[in-house]
Amino acid sequence: MKKFLVLLFIFSCGSLTAQNYYYSLNKIEETPPDNVTVISNVDELIAGLKSGGNLYLKAGNYKLNNTLYLYDIINLKVAGAEGAVITGSLETLLHFRGTTNNISFDNISFESTSNQTNADYGPGIVYFDGSVENISIANCNFTCPGVASNALKFAAYQSSRSKNITIYKCNFYDIGRMAIETVNHHPDDILRITDIKVTECNFERLGLQSPFGMAVSLSGTGQNAIISNNVIFDANDIGIENVAWNNVLVENNTFSSERNVYDPISMNRRAGGSKFMTNVIIIRNSGRVSGAGSHLIELNNCDGLVYKKIPSMLMLFI
Repeated sequence: MKKFLVLLFIFSCGSLTAQNYYYSLNKIEETPPDNVTVISNVDELIAGLKSGGNLYLKAGNYKLNNTLYLYDIINLKVAGAEGAVITGSLETLLHFRGTTNNISFDNISFESTSNQTNADYGPGIVYFDGSVENISIANCNFTCPGVASNALKFAAYQSSRSKNITIYKCNFYDIGRMAIETVNHHPDDILRITDIKVTECNFERLGLQSPFGMAVSLSGTGQNAIISNNVIFDANDIGIENVAWNNVLVENNTFSSERNVYDPISMNRRAGGSKFMTNVIIIRNSGRVSGAGSHLIELNNCDGLVYKKIPSMLMLFI
């Protein structure tokens, strides 16, 4: 039986339009950490993106003319000074393929200036395609306003398996499609992606080139996710989407809008595979989504759901 929760929020979050995220393009003299390879131009960056690399990018634009395909990369660290920007007129800047383990990005801005009008199949400007483990992305900025790309995409098909993905204190603004998408679209119910955390991130103005403008989309069978303490402004269609993940905590997220009417949270088991999602917890989320839409939190085929109404919610229909 399909259930819907219709929520009217009476706490109005301050508009996030004043919280635009900018990064300086002026070079800032900083002392690099010890034991790093200092990068100052795009050729050095391309050469350094390999297994065992420990890179520190000086401030400036690192413009890519072509997508970098990175195969079977293990133990790569990339950090940057304020104003370190990896950019290019591309749907995808970095595409990790094969087996990818122990990768971290810290304080890097990723900017696609592409205006391509290709079909809306949703790559990522940073794209992990294959088996992925121990990925950390922290304090990074993402923007791709002119192309129907996600900011981050994690795809696992057939024999691929991915786990332990952490996205922390990142800013996603002016995104053509989704900000973060995980994909396992096989109907066989095999857990190909598990253990993801998205915490303390800011999302602004999503889905500029696509009807699919989620802040976080967990799509296809998965397990163990924490989506917490994020601020979401002007998502498109849905703010946080769970399609077939079990053991999911959605907590302390704030939703607001100016341009878009969207469903803040959707839990909707896709056709095929098991009948139910299990152990889904939705607590202490708040905000106000304005406009003429119904603003649903949609719950469909959830088993073991825990939902807690907070004082700011005036009406609850089941």
